[in-house]
Amino acid sequence: MGAKCPACGRQIRRTDVRAVDFSCPGCRERLRLQLGSEREKLIATLAALVMSFVVAYLVGPRWMPAWLLGLLLWLPITGALGLLKGYCFPLRITRFYGPPSEPVGNLLHIGRPVDSDKSQPGKEP
Repeated sequence: MGAKCPACGRQIRRTDVRAVDFSCPGCRERLRLQLGSEREKLIATLAALVMSFVVAYLVGPRWMPAWLLGLLLWLPITGALGLLKGYCFPLRITRFYGPPSEPVGNLLHIGRPVDSDKSQPGKEP
């Protein structure tokens, strides 16, 4: 499940999104992936915390305190909920007008400086 480019309407697959901001494969418009709001993150964190304590209480061993097992299960359950959100809900994409976070068509070439011949001993300009 993907989203449509707001500029050209082309369907953008999840595999086309490589960073938070990227270019549309069709029209090369700069786009940005909208991340969840702080409220959504807080709700997801609290839901994962409650789920981890419920799982720890229901299926945890009786020799380990449920609160300790709940804290240990919190991170894996948060990750599982994040993966589930990524596959079940569509991408939210908008146009992006800020500076790019990835190079767009430019490669960094590392080599010797242009005036390096002057700095080598034994060579005259």
